[in-house]
Amino acid sequence: MRAPLQHYPSATTRAGQLAVVILVTVTTYYAVNVHGAVSTLIIDRFDMSLGFYVTVSILGNLLGAFASLATGVTDRFGRVDVVVVGMAAVALLTGLVIPAADTRGEYLTWSVLSAMVEGFVLVLTPTLVRDFSPQLSRGTAIGIWALGPVLGNLLATQVASRTLDAHPDWAFQFRVCGVVGAVATVVVALTLRELAPAVRNQVVHDARAQPVGATAPTTRVGTLEGFRVMLTPRIVLPALGFALFLLFYVTRLGFFVIYFATTFGYTAARANALENWSWTFTGIGLVLWGFVGDRIGARKPLIVAGLVVGVAAVSCWAVLATRPGTSYATWAVILSVAALGGSAATANWQAAFTEAVENHRPDLVATGMAVWGWILRVVGASAAFAITLLVPAAGVLVDHGPEVSRISTTYAAELATLRTITPEHRAALTATTGDPAAQRAAVGDIVKATGVPVPEAAAALAATGDVPAADLAYLQAHGPDVAESAKDSAGEWQRWWWVCVAGELVALALVFTLPGPWRPAARPVQRLSARSS
Repeated sequence: MRAPLQHYPSATTRAGQLAVVILVTVTTYYAVNVHGAVSTLIIDRFDMSLGFYVTVSILGNLLGAFASLATGVTDRFGRVDVVVVGMAAVALLTGLVIPAADTRGEYLTWSVLSAMVEGFVLVLTPTLVRDFSPQLSRGTAIGIWALGPVLGNLLATQVASRTLDAHPDWAFQFRVCGVVGAVATVVVALTLRELAPAVRNQVVHDARAQPVGATAPTTRVGTLEGFRVMLTPRIVLPALGFALFLLFYVTRLGFFVIYFATTFGYTAARANALENWSWTFTGIGLVLWGFVGDRIGARKPLIVAGLVVGVAAVSCWAVLATRPGTSYATWAVILSVAALGGSAATANWQAAFTEAVENHRPDLVATGMAVWGWILRVVGASAAFAITLLVPAAGVLVDHGPEVSRISTTYAAELATLRTITPEHRAALTATTGDPAAQRAAVGDIVKATGVPVPEAAAALAATGDVPAADLAYLQAHGPDVAESAKDSAGEWQRWWWVCVAGELVALALVFTLPGPWRPAARPVQRLSARSS
């Protein structure tokens, strides 16, 4: 790593550094979301239950949450080296180690380890954005930085939707992601710079004005005492509100493909193509609304407006969840509207939160962002666990639906014939294979139900012998549950989507815990008083 910058950098240098931070964010989120892009393929490959797959997500979020707390040490030792090492580890795990997994236990182990490293790196990226952006342009900087998660998600879904037909192996997606991550790691190692601690600990409201120096710290940075300083309502409540606002987003990250595959019959490629609409409009909105927040000098009105739009869009999503005839275009429109509203809230909420942290203790910014990251990941893990409780039908459909569908499709004619035979006659056929009386009775049932001639009915009965006994047993054991779950799935998911709406309503109430003015005219006065203090 090159020597730390001893002075607050110029606008050109800051823009270059922010571009590098965005590269870190994009490639790391690509690694996070490649799992969800091929979730159904992973489940099939390792013969996982949905419960096991969700366990991977829960463990990854929880351990990633605690790993993110360790980023507080970068207030003391610096951030860049940690980012580079973390990126290299993620690229190695994603590109080589996870694709080589032979068992679901190996997949779980390596995926959870990767999630821990990702959690560490991703908390540092908004911290670096804060380091290289004055408060007057923080919304624009955060909006551009927040393109990282969007572009990472978009990259995962675009690559999957465009290559799955030609490369149906789930591991191919991970190898591509690993190569991208390795190249990005080299670029970041050569270009990302560190601010010297004395520069990093300043509060910069306007790059053209004299920075406000940090108050002489009474807390040793990178210690447990630093976390105690940051565990205050002004830090915890805004972080919790943002985490609840993200419930719809985090659900889509892990379950979007599963939801549309099990509820609406979409392929993985089609579901990913649908999700691309959300990422596209989110990317546009993040930059637009972050810039607008800086220009008008007030972030809270944009946050509230974005949340109101988000509540309306997700409510429409919930209502349509039980309407199987809903078109692809309708889903795309709702996702796009939700993305435009959500991006207004996201860019300005995160900008306001970084201001809250540095106004509280500028020498403990990474510690404050670690608390933020911990809360987001704990809420994410809790959401994954709650889905398994509120949407049990999804587990049945993922665990047994594909095999029931395969049997039902492969032997559709034979199974249709068997359904025309009365239960007692089917039992007689099973108990006395080849018994002429049982066969005549079964043929009579077929003739009565279908009206075909006796020879044709006899041939149809003979064809049922092609159905393997194991398949018949599997269908008998799980077919009714799958049918019941297919009926219940939409309603259960609808219940969860209303939980997401409730999360956004709670977030709306917690907007009041964020710092900053409500009216554009109030912000210049606030800036002046901050510089003169």
